Amino acid sequence: MEDFSKGEYPTRNDTDHAEFIRNYVTDIGNALQQCGQSSYSISNTYYQRLAWGGLTHWHKKDDSGEVIEDTSGNPVYEETPWFKAELPTSSERDEVLNIIFTEQGIGNTENQKGTDADC
Repeated sequence: MEDFSKGEYPTRNDTDHAEFIRNYVTDIGNALQQCGQSSYSISNTYYQRLAWGGLTHWHKKDDSGEVIEDTSGNPVYEETPWFKAELPTSSERDEVLNIIFTEQGIGNTENQKGTDADC
């Protein structure tokens, strides 16, 4: 609530996501590891990187708060400030995105560690 009242983030939803990251990303990574450890031999770091899924980007907005769209009318996304704050180097953020995309079957699937859940 303090971040929201100070205007740290533009909306309550954005503030909630920041709080989610501060308090739950590590727990999500740990839960993923607990679920997967009987089937996969994957490092804790890999699970912690997976926990960022859905929290790395948000809609890019103009100065008036309107979502910016590309020439096809699709929303433009940018990295969230909390993603940049928690993982300050672009190489760390790229590693997270590569792991997430790989496990989603996007890009280099030969390095995929899990199996497709068909959902």
